[in-house]
Amino acid sequence: MIDDLLGGMLEDVVSAARQLAFLLRYFDNLWVLLILFPLAAVLYIFIDSNRRNIQNAIFWRIAAIVNAALFLPTIVVAFDLVTAFLTTSWDILALFAYMGVASSIIAVGLAIGYWINFKDLPVEEYEPEFADNVYTPPPPIQDPKPISKPYKPSRPKVNAWLVMKSGGKNYQLYRGTTIIGRSSRSDIPIVADPTVSSQHIKIVEENGHYKMVDLGSTNGTWVNGHRVRQPILLDSNDEIRLGDNTYMKFIAS
Repeated sequence: MIDDLLGGMLEDVVSAARQLAFLLRYFDNLWVLLILFPLAAVLYIFIDSNRRNIQNAIFWRIAAIVNAALFLPTIVVAFDLVTAFLTTSWDILALFAYMGVASSIIAVGLAIGYWINFKDLPVEEYEPEFADNVYTPPPPIQDPKPISKPYKPSRPKVNAWLVMKSGGKNYQLYRGTTIIGRSSRSDIPIVADPTVSSQHIKIVEENGHYKMVDLGSTNGTWVNGHRVRQPILLDSNDEIRLGDNTYMKFIAS
């Protein structure tokens, strides 16, 4: 019986030595390389979302932080292998090692997913353009549908309008870029709807074509009932919804 007990203890010691040797080989400089991926994902997502003022990147920030936290047990084991082995089972040590690998793989996926979702948003925060030195009067209205007197901005306009569904008020778009949002800095302010973001969308005019881009709005943008996440070309009479309550029609001649 004593021989069996000593034999079992010897097998346990040999198995433990092999497991420890495996962990030593695994953490021999490899963890230093692996930890760079979670840290790089956190820095990339936080710096890029702050620089571009992306309002709905909170999920990506939290996911990056939580994923980086998965690497903490690996660091503990890497810096104190012997103590960790004496106080923790082999299964737990192996789990810590694999958590470090998984954290690195997930970090790459998070960075790629974030880039795919927000790559088309503007890199710099929008700043209103200055007025031209010489005022150019807007072209005559050719479409009979706008019924109220169009607002005359300091910048040239194009033959395109956003007609509000409630009240029939219309806004003529600027040449180049027009920003729509709840902020007073927007070219077309929507102050009455709290579900509209401060800078919700922009419409870019290029050679008579009009492209709409959602600027990372919190409550979303819809065109003809479909959620818009990527830039989309607008056609005359397209129905646009910002947030929950702002409905408008795009008209171009």
